[in-house]
Amino acid sequence: MAATKAQQSNMAMLVALLLVGGLSAFVANSPKIYSNMKKAWKASADWTAAESGNVWAIGGIGLFLIPAGMVYDALGTFGILLYGAIINTAGLALKALFLVSYPNAYLHGIFEILGIHGGCALNFGAIWTNGKAWPPKSSGLVSGVLLAIYSAGAMFMTFLWSHFFSAKAEDLTHKISDLKKADPKSPELDKMRSELGGIIQGYVWTWTIISAVAAVVVTIVLPILYNMYIAQKKAQEDARKSVTIAQQRKSILTTPPEPTWKVFTKIEAYMLMCVYLFGTAQGMAFGAAMKTVVSSYNVEGRNNSLDMAQQLVGRLGGGMLSDILEAYISRLQFIAIVTAFMGIGQEIGIVMLDGNFVWGVVICIGFSYASTYAALPAYVRNTFDVRQFGLVTAIGYSCMIPGNFFYTKFTAAQFDKHKDPAAEFCMGDDCNKLWCLLGPILSVIPALFCLYVSFTAERKPAPPAVVEDRKKHFKRSSIAVPEFHPHPEQDEILAEAMAADNEEEPLLATKA
Repeated sequence: MAATKAQQSNMAMLVALLLVGGLSAFVANSPKIYSNMKKAWKASADWTAAESGNVWAIGGIGLFLIPAGMVYDALGTFGILLYGAIINTAGLALKALFLVSYPNAYLHGIFEILGIHGGCALNFGAIWTNGKAWPPKSSGLVSGVLLAIYSAGAMFMTFLWSHFFSAKAEDLTHKISDLKKADPKSPELDKMRSELGGIIQGYVWTWTIISAVAAVVVTIVLPILYNMYIAQKKAQEDARKSVTIAQQRKSILTTPPEPTWKVFTKIEAYMLMCVYLFGTAQGMAFGAAMKTVVSSYNVEGRNNSLDMAQQLVGRLGGGMLSDILEAYISRLQFIAIVTAFMGIGQEIGIVMLDGNFVWGVVICIGFSYASTYAALPAYVRNTFDVRQFGLVTAIGYSCMIPGNFFYTKFTAAQFDKHKDPAAEFCMGDDCNKLWCLLGPILSVIPALFCLYVSFTAERKPAPPAVVEDRKKHFKRSSIAVPEFHPHPEQDEILAEAMAADNEEEPLLATKA
């Protein structure tokens, strides 16, 4: 059946929302700044490995996303984007300002908190806004596309570093290392460190300007597009409104959202936290260690390819698969299956750990991590009260802080414990056997939890309800999740959506 003019117009608006949201996701990956320049920064600041590690360890607190979720649920798209733009830009600008003049690891850890938290707010602001605008059946695709763009932005940041800053920085880093061994008190050391710091500072300022300009554009344009879409949908609904539906909408408007504390009375909320804590955080830590693992097996020239396989393919493919397979298995069962892949990859690692196996690790663990990362926001959007979309997602996401901290420290400890004193990297089964034993055990916990909830507590669609009018019967499904953005200025749209069937078949009238 050919799409109507209204449907084509709606789709054009949705695509525009996705593209503008993609710009927000593209500039949101602030942690990549630290990852790209970490080695040169360590040499410039004359930090020990522990001091350098403190920047990321402290910065991980920025993953505490609950304040951002509360801002979004209270203030909507403009509020969360403005919040993210200010905090992200402040973190990057402060880092650049004090990079040379005050190279204190703890201070820069605080700046890292701001950058990570602000970047997450920009990224999830785009995901939350698009997730509510697009139909529920496409929520996995939307999350996957935006998260894939988030990864593409990180690759662009790496491209900037490697093509415009890396060559000089690496040359100075090696010179500093050689001179430090030959004459630790040489006055030339301070000059070279200052010059190296200036190169790093230039990189940070470049990205600060790019991300700030993009964030301002998105903060202005995305809310305007969203409100245009809402107004367009409202005009279409007004044309086919009935007295009965108007009464339903008024009834819905008088029903307040459930109190926030009630989120913690639902087993689904604890399942969400479990997946982020034991599953997604484990994949994040593994991704951070990926380049070390790759380098240790001398798989040269593949670092970016490995990142692309894990990030782009996993996130985009995982989001799309969760939508496609929902006709056959629930989204929660899909999350359980892909979480199990993390354990499978590590179990194989016990048996077969060599250079040829690195790609197998990426396929299993990378796809698992990236797929759950994309599928979880879609699950939240379709399961919980949409008026608490931001808060519930943020609660789960914040659980990655302790998980990521533990897994990162555990991996680093194993590499340091078992590596040859003369070697730069740790090689062989001893480096990985504890990780490969502990990882699958922990992966089983969220997988089983997801399956339990999917078979016992997951909400099932209620049978269609029939609403009677004096002359006609109106048939609608009992969909519990509204299609639109439920902030104060759109209360009427919220009621309209909750009283309607879905975007394609708003409300069908049948003869009595």
